[in-house]
Amino acid sequence: MKRMKKLTSIGLVLAMTVGLLAGCSGSGSGNGEDASTSGGKGRYVEENWGDPLKSQDDNSYSYIQTMKQLSDGTIRAIVSDSSDRGFSVKDSTDGGKTWGDASMDLSALDQLNLGDDNTDDDGNGDYAYVGSMTIDVDGDLAFVYTQTHSETKDNVTSVDSTEKYYLLTKDGKLSEIAMEIPNLQKEQHYEYDSSEDKTGSKTDDSADSGVSVESETEDDGVVINENGDSDNNGDTEESNGIQTLKLKDAENLYVADYNGAVYHVTTADGKITATYNDMNFVNNMYLCGDKLLLDDYEKVYEYDTATDKKTAEHEALASVITSKGSVTIADYLKDGHTIYYSCTEGIYTYDLDKDTSEQIVDGNMSSLVSPSGNVEYLIPKDDGQILVKFSDYTGDTSEESFLNYAYDKDAAKRPDKELTIYTLKDDYTIRTLAAAYQKAHPDVYVKVESGVSGDDAVTTSDAIRTLNTEVMGGNGPDILLMDGLPVNSYVEKGLLADVSDTVNPLISDGKLFDKIAQTYKGDDGKIYAVPMTFKVPIVIGRKSDLDKLNNLSDFASLAQDFVKDHKKNENFIESYSLYSMVGDMMYTNSASWFKEDGSLDSDSLKSYLNDIKTIYNAVYETLSDKDKSDMDQMKQYYASEDYEMDASWYGSDPSYMAMYIMADMNRIAYGNMAGTSSLGDLASIMRKDADINYKALPGSVQNVYVPSEIIGINAKSKNIDTAKEFYAFALSADGQKAIDSYSGFPVNKERFDASLVDPDAGTEGYDPNESKGGWGMTDDDGNEIFVDSYWPTDDQIAQLKNLIDSLDTPSYGDYTILSTILKDSMNAIIGDTSVDDAVEQVVKDIDIYLSE
Repeated sequence: MKRMKKLTSIGLVLAMTVGLLAGCSGSGSGNGEDASTSGGKGRYVEENWGDPLKSQDDNSYSYIQTMKQLSDGTIRAIVSDSSDRGFSVKDSTDGGKTWGDASMDLSALDQLNLGDDNTDDDGNGDYAYVGSMTIDVDGDLAFVYTQTHSETKDNVTSVDSTEKYYLLTKDGKLSEIAMEIPNLQKEQHYEYDSSEDKTGSKTDDSADSGVSVESETEDDGVVINENGDSDNNGDTEESNGIQTLKLKDAENLYVADYNGAVYHVTTADGKITATYNDMNFVNNMYLCGDKLLLDDYEKVYEYDTATDKKTAEHEALASVITSKGSVTIADYLKDGHTIYYSCTEGIYTYDLDKDTSEQIVDGNMSSLVSPSGNVEYLIPKDDGQILVKFSDYTGDTSEESFLNYAYDKDAAKRPDKELTIYTLKDDYTIRTLAAAYQKAHPDVYVKVESGVSGDDAVTTSDAIRTLNTEVMGGNGPDILLMDGLPVNSYVEKGLLADVSDTVNPLISDGKLFDKIAQTYKGDDGKIYAVPMTFKVPIVIGRKSDLDKLNNLSDFASLAQDFVKDHKKNENFIESYSLYSMVGDMMYTNSASWFKEDGSLDSDSLKSYLNDIKTIYNAVYETLSDKDKSDMDQMKQYYASEDYEMDASWYGSDPSYMAMYIMADMNRIAYGNMAGTSSLGDLASIMRKDADINYKALPGSVQNVYVPSEIIGINAKSKNIDTAKEFYAFALSADGQKAIDSYSGFPVNKERFDASLVDPDAGTEGYDPNESKGGWGMTDDDGNEIFVDSYWPTDDQIAQLKNLIDSLDTPSYGDYTILSTILKDSMNAIIGDTSVDDAVEQVVKDIDIYLSE
């Protein structure tokens, strides 16, 4: 594929052993009782203390470099900020609720000239700063000190940097650590051509180093090591650096390098007293009391820091880390063998002796459940409480907070109200929404369950059959995410509750897109499900081509004309889209494949497949020999009987492909525009090349939108009132803040309008015509193309709104049937099966599915 890299503006994520409960799940409260058992008393209760270390000056910044509980119970944080030294030391004596300046003597640091920026407007001068800071329980501090000198001459910027390592003891004494790590690169020299490139892209003058934006996309920077040799041979052993530091005490430092080794270094002389290299890669290093834990994803290796000997290997703990991906382990040891870790499912203790986990904080009853959240620091305090530094990036907003967990023996283990939400497959938006609802309604215990986990042999069909049995038996979940489920079949069987009393008032008040909200309104006037989001099928191209496209047959004609006028290095569509075309085009055509009684219209499906085959044959012949070879290799995969065809995979957002059209590498692109962020990318291309535009993707059905994140309520729910409360929240402006700007357009009009407002509008010096960064690519001939990123103009926003106002027809939504059609049809497009035979097979397989 062509190389493409996007740059953003500055400022803008094994089966378990029997003894360990799967993934991050577990049971047990801090008192050895099951934290997930309803009824009973006693649990850890969360209190949000906000962000007391946040800078109060909008023009300043602050973030925590490291944080630790000291031996006297004080919690100390090293905060990078805009102060003279570039960082501050803050202490809390009340467990993290309030903070003040630490009494630590920092005067010895003055000799390092930290924060003295002597660079001029051209980037010439010197600058010094510290990083990779680590503190021990006594308050001693170790860090990396970097000095840089930069200068620009004849448009070439050179940057020289030197790294040193220091220890600042609790009593204010500063000493250099003469680190003897093998191949440690302490001096570097960079040179970059910072002139404007031939496409006119500008350098990023905000970077301290003077490195150009364009240079980040190219390999034109030369790095020279301390020996003066060009470091372009890719041999990392000759170019080592420090990944992580952990200070045990003023005499002992642990260092993880970039080459997969960890060293025990004595601070007095920098000598290595032990090397830990049992693993090829160090994912993370934890210093828990007198135990050093090293994680390489496959195992967690345990060492005794007193002897430097390996004492255990923990595969089960490694499984927790790999299965949950956002696990934070505290640098803390309890009772000589117990550590703490956190993830979205809560906070757990882990017994290193028994290799077992115990849940002490249920994530479903805390802010930790947010799938977009991240625990930056986990501090089990000596008084039994737990402090968490938490970041949550829900939707398009971010929030930093300190969360404190204290055990309350009188608190109910679980609220009396419960709500179970079902998704066929794991769904990020639903989990984010459930977390937001849980936070706003602490009196409700919310669970999200998925039918297909991917960790077992359960197929989509298996999961649907199981769900149907549960729902019809009155034991199913309360809320159903209907994506991938046969909505109309559920309505016909009376399995979905009428939600008109919740939805109609919102429609009457103009708070929802009425056509979208009434997608699943029955002939009886009742509404049985509502899409929380929707996507818009579009085609992107040059205006002369768009004018020719009014139905699928027009695409076939345009493809045949393309063959006649074919230019070297230009494709009709992106080559890898050829195999997905049969699915990408279905959204504006599939509704015509079925008659009013729901049976398959074989003639309509045949017409569709013949047009797709015509496009495929024409486009394939214009591919380069290399692309043909690549496609032929992929063909075996797509034509395989083992290939799982899932209709939900198709119709990806085509907005980013507009750059290839601008570069005359592709003629058109199509798919489902999936949110306002996509509009921003496309609008920036349209601003650079006024001949490029987009319109609704034409097909046998017009004015089509794609309902997504469709939610319904189980008609037999035992918690119908709570379910409707959740339903109202999911459709509200507050609830829909959980939806990212690239996950679909929100059905709530207030949230939709808010997503189209430039977040920089109203700020001092705001200029709507100022670039917000940009992205670039290199074509097959080596030509560099760069596009500045801008917020959409009023006219571009109006164009989108007008298009959305015209949409009145939902795409066909039974993904099981669509997947069957795509699976049976693929060989008719790319193989030797005839269209007639493919459709005959479709009829047989659909009859089998409907009879089950």
